[in-house]
Amino acid sequence: MKKILKILLIVILVILIILISAPIIFKKKIEETVKTEINKSVKAQVDFRSFGLSFITGFPNLTISLKGLTVVGIDEFEGDTLIQFKAFKVKANPVAYLKNGDIDVKAIILDRPSLHGIILEDSTANWDIAVDTTTVEEEEEIDTTESEPVDIKVKLKTFEIRDADIIYDDRSSNMYASIDDLNFKLSGDLSTTFSSLDILLTMDAINFKMGGIPYTKNTSFRFFASVDADLENSIYTLKENEIALNDLVLGLKGLVEMPDEDIKMDIQFETKKTEFKSLLSMVPAIYMSDFADLKTSGKLALNGYAKGTLTDETLPNVGLKLIVEDAMFSYPDLPKSVENININLEVFNDGVDDNNSAVDLNKFHLEIAENPIDLVFHVKAFAVDPMIFGTVKMDFDLASLADAVPMEDIELTGNITSDINLSGVLSTIEQEKYEEFNATGNITIRDLVFNSPDLPAAANIAKTDFNFSPQYLDLSTLDITIGKSDVHLDGKIENYLAYVFKDEVIKGKFNFSSELLDANEFITESEEEVVEEEETIDTAEMEVFEVPKNVDFQLVSNLKLVKYDNLVINDIDGLIIIKDGIVSMDKLGMNLLEGSMLVNGQYNTQNIEKPYVDFGLDIKNFDIPSTYNTFNTVQKLAPIGKNCQGNVSIMMTFNSLLQQNMEPDMNSIKGAGRLQSETIGIKNSNTFNKIADVLKNDKYREMTLKDVDLEFTIDSGRIFVKPFETKIGGKKATISGDHGLDQTMNYLINLDIPKSELGGAGALLDNLT
Repeated sequence: MKKILKILLIVILVILIILISAPIIFKKKIEETVKTEINKSVKAQVDFRSFGLSFITGFPNLTISLKGLTVVGIDEFEGDTLIQFKAFKVKANPVAYLKNGDIDVKAIILDRPSLHGIILEDSTANWDIAVDTTTVEEEEEIDTTESEPVDIKVKLKTFEIRDADIIYDDRSSNMYASIDDLNFKLSGDLSTTFSSLDILLTMDAINFKMGGIPYTKNTSFRFFASVDADLENSIYTLKENEIALNDLVLGLKGLVEMPDEDIKMDIQFETKKTEFKSLLSMVPAIYMSDFADLKTSGKLALNGYAKGTLTDETLPNVGLKLIVEDAMFSYPDLPKSVENININLEVFNDGVDDNNSAVDLNKFHLEIAENPIDLVFHVKAFAVDPMIFGTVKMDFDLASLADAVPMEDIELTGNITSDINLSGVLSTIEQEKYEEFNATGNITIRDLVFNSPDLPAAANIAKTDFNFSPQYLDLSTLDITIGKSDVHLDGKIENYLAYVFKDEVIKGKFNFSSELLDANEFITESEEEVVEEEETIDTAEMEVFEVPKNVDFQLVSNLKLVKYDNLVINDIDGLIIIKDGIVSMDKLGMNLLEGSMLVNGQYNTQNIEKPYVDFGLDIKNFDIPSTYNTFNTVQKLAPIGKNCQGNVSIMMTFNSLLQQNMEPDMNSIKGAGRLQSETIGIKNSNTFNKIADVLKNDKYREMTLKDVDLEFTIDSGRIFVKPFETKIGGKKATISGDHGLDQTMNYLINLDIPKSELGGAGALLDNLT
């Protein structure tokens, strides 16, 4: 017995040593193999901090862990992290597989994952990283004979996601969504034919923007459901459940069937809370400010359904109905309230035939501090050929808004009145049958004053008149002043209904004028200390802005005075065109830097990841010191400018990619042109100081170039100057060469110097002669 016990103990000890040491011994080899094989199969850089196998933490279960995983894009997505997470763990029982062939997974846990999905303008997605490794020979050798089905049961007890962050950035449709702190837990036995599953899903903050318009802001979400799962027939029936957005709580009932790729559903929902206050929680400005102290009354009914089949071609029918009756809300510290809120809204989306889809806002009425607003709106077949009927009426004293709604240091006064009527079929406008569409009414704004801490000064609209017709919106006048700046607009906007309902291009032609436009009033400045120069400078924070692609505007511009940073521009006159994601300038003339400039060119954001400018410039008599001190680009391309005096005229073409701060990518600049000047004075140049030192002649310390006429090209961060003749100190000189952003230069100066000015070198030449 002693011998048997000794042998048994030794065997157990050996097994324990193997279980403990095997993962450690082979860990590095396993990690290297996994990384190599993964990177072979994806178009991305995949890395992780550690890969672990362990029987010790949950014996007899095997724990597989992957920590610190990152998936980083390449090519057009270089540097963008698609996926990263703190840890991924799988706990499974290998004994069950050895015993009966079942895969018994106790838990799958994904800890702190982060996903960042990107779709570029050309619809390229950063998650499309799979590599097709199948060769032609392998395809030919594929065995197409049917194999016997393998009877393997997969048991899963728990699937959990902890503290996930998700970003979806679709630049092709200008859509952006983010979810913060998503937690998900699914528990139940997925190995049986029938099981009761518990699902818990929470999200701390949901944000969604489309077309630059925010639809949700920091909206919280929670969902709990107990589901009867017929796993054999893929039928899931909702039991006890709750879904909530902020304070709006809904109850669900119904079932979902997934027998094949199609999904059949029959789900109904309705509010569990019938107080109007729960609906107000969906308004971000209200929910995020004093929501708990808000006094409300009124009834709420919200219900809907999704019924039908989800396929590649069809959607289920979806219906929603919202009724608000005799509601009000008021803030305890304000004298007036928002009263008589009555809403009747019905939405129906036909998943098979879009012609049947409709939105019916039968009634929308409220009174804000005794100012009534009434809106009725109906649209049918909005995805095909919208049939529209709507009315808007209001007469609003904006000063009274602060009596009912917290304005948070915002000043708002003035009056807005509107009386608008729309009815007809959108296609009649597209076919220019304007007499068959009714669009009448106006919006009038008088003496509006808006001021907030976010503005540098109060904005004043003395008078604005919008007149509606089927063909266009007539902006008869718009006069705005902000601080010292004034803007005046008048013109017409066409295709506005197709822009609203079908996202088509909106067109407009405007006269744009101003006596003073001081851009410095709108720029946020930050002081940065420059150690090298031991001084403090103000730098304007700028970033690339995207030009809308569905806007076609023409602005005939006449701006008397424009100030931007330390640049003063007078008499800007010409045509500015905004179209297809491009701002174009056509014969835009202006006076600046003691001279004038004519600009033809564009700022192009059709690919917002690679915006660029492409300009043709005709510059007359720019003052060199002023130009050098104003433009960073000139300082980098022509550093000699700080030592020069005089005026120059330049004709050039110039194109460059832009960095995200709107500055040119210097190495991408390409251009060519011609520079002319009657006189350029050079002082304190190290180059000419060296010449003066060698020749022992101070006349070369300050040089004057006469009748300068040179041609140049710009490429790959260098300026190449073709040979040109000039006069230096009255002597003929030929100059050519190039210099770069890397502060290297290569110039040849062929200068006629009298022997009498060569100092000691002249005496040496006499002796040689």
